[in-house]
Amino acid sequence: MIKFIYVASPILHKRHYLLFSNDIKNICQKYNIQILLTFLPTRNLLRKLSISLSELSNYQNIVFIDTLEHKNLILLLKKTDCLLFLSEQESLGLPILEAVMNGIPVIAPNLSYATELLGSDYPYLFESSDMKNTRKSLIKIIIKFVDDFNSNHVKSHNKLNFKSIDDLVDLMFSKFKKNL
Repeated sequence: MIKFIYVASPILHKRHYLLFSNDIKNICQKYNIQILLTFLPTRNLLRKLSISLSELSNYQNIVFIDTLEHKNLILLLKKTDCLLFLSEQESLGLPILEAVMNGIPVIAPNLSYATELLGSDYPYLFESSDMKNTRKSLIKIIIKFVDDFNSNHVKSHNKLNFKSIDDLVDLMFSKFKKNL
């Protein structure tokens, strides 16, 4: 089984809805992928995702785990094969940084918060435009990752786009200034 984890709170811009489709469900079943989500489903979130509580049983490859203490989250992250990060907006994308620092590959949208940490040529970036094309691109990247994983050619990102913590702080402050 290939284990993905999506470290995110149940906020709509995190785009959990991308996971709740027949296409993603079929890909997970075909390639034996399990996706861990770090929150419990609330009725409010399920309503926003247009999923009923009874329909959740159709998504057996998606496992909801409760919020974890940071140290336990890092331990779980280290036991997964890939960080799946779908958010359409972030200031930094801390889970991406933590995954990279622990040698865990990342699947993320080709958006500035991800490319600033991973580089624009990172092989597991999916295009993020409208919902239909985003889901298609996500599926392509998941299949590419699975193919690389099965042939032991996963490109883990062992370097960051900054050389020191000072560079990271500079990156964070420059982003903060842009948003003012």
